[in-house]
Amino acid sequence: WNLAFTAGNISQNHCHGNAAASHTLGIACLLKSSILLRRYTLARNNLGLLLFRWGRLEEAQEQYLQALQAEPDSELVRNNLAILQQAMKSHPGGTVTEKEKKKRKKKKKEVPLP
Repeated sequence: WNLAFTAGNISQNHCHGNAAASHTLGIACLLKSSILLRRYTLARNNLGLLLFRWGRLEEAQEQYLQALQAEPDSELVRNNLAILQQAMKSHPGGTVTEKEKKKRKKKKKEVPLP
């Protein structure tokens, strides 16, 4: 919620001046703010995915939580967070060892084709 306000301020500062005088420009500024917020959410989500892949589970969780602060209704982020939380149950230390990463890769390669 605080982040949404921040993204709105960025857009408002960029559109300052004529936005108050023109309804059309005001709407354009709100749309730009919405786009900035969505990009921020996707960037945090993507960083979470990378950290998860690298086995840095606690850091990945933090990125997902920050993305959800910006966009609480994001199904994409919620799904990724749920998957991560399942993995964290298996790895209470918050990291995945290199041996476990290799085991995952091997399993992916062994998937039979139909």
